[in-house]
Amino acid sequence: MSPGRRFADEAGLTVQAGRGGDGAVSFARFKYRPQRGPDGGDGGRGGEVVLVGDQHCEGLEHLGVRTVWAAADGQPGKGTKKQGADGEPLVLKVPLGTSVYDRASGFQLGELTQDGQRQVVARGGRGGRGNLRFASARNRAPQQAERGQPGERKELTLLYRCFAPLAIVGDPAAETTLLQGLMGRPVSHPHRFFQRPRRIQGGFAFRRFSFVFLPLSLLGEPRIQFLEHLYYVQRALINALGMDEDVLLDGVYPEFIKGLTKLEAPRLETLWVLCREDPGLPYRVELNRCRLEVRAAATGGAADDFGKLWAWAEEHLREFFLGA
Repeated sequence: MSPGRRFADEAGLTVQAGRGGDGAVSFARFKYRPQRGPDGGDGGRGGEVVLVGDQHCEGLEHLGVRTVWAAADGQPGKGTKKQGADGEPLVLKVPLGTSVYDRASGFQLGELTQDGQRQVVARGGRGGRGNLRFASARNRAPQQAERGQPGERKELTLLYRCFAPLAIVGDPAAETTLLQGLMGRPVSHPHRFFQRPRRIQGGFAFRRFSFVFLPLSLLGEPRIQFLEHLYYVQRALINALGMDEDVLLDGVYPEFIKGLTKLEAPRLETLWVLCREDPGLPYRVELNRCRLEVRAAATGGAADDFGKLWAWAEEHLREFFLGA
């Protein structure tokens, strides 16, 4: 993302597929021979507008640089039965977890959750037929050809929610030992890097997995941002290491549960709280007709040293990262 472009997880855009090429009116000509029959070729098909899931894409802000995204038109047909070239398709990369809706009807057109998955959102127009197609026993020299058909034009709404089974909620300005250990590399500016939701490739116990990071703001009233990105998450963890117990019990935990009651998180099953001492949180929470299991993972003195923390995590957080 460029420095001057803000993160966006929702975008409205207009897509225009290419127009089909016109058919040709042509007749065969040979040197020293009379004029022969029709040989006008068909026009090429207009280009499609295609959305492609890309695991390296992290937002929809790059789609806001244009008001209309248009594919190329098909080329017209030519003589000697030559068909016009098809228009080049327009390929737009979107992050995994992007849902596509028709703005007018609200109907969902598709959902991209796999790397390389393609979704055609606007089909190109058919190319017109050349005069060769209209030749018959009664009309051996047709003078007409078809014009190419226009491509589809659609108003779309894209909604992006990070696609990963795990989520970690934490303060970007606080200690990032856990996140940098999962990523296997340090981050030069952690506060800037973690100030937006990110789908991150991590490693734990020699296994690779994907998780979502959601920033937690402790400036003023505690606020967990971008909770809608928990839509695909099955297990979430609040990183409360270095956080006062009163802040956790009176601000962060209630704010998280309050936010979940207003959202749709159909796959969320378990909430983990990583802290130094067990704060005594309730073990069950009634949430949108389902029960959310709450677990506290207390590190004790292991959080003071990187090596001790990861030795403790491999034993006590295995179920969170790798499943039961």
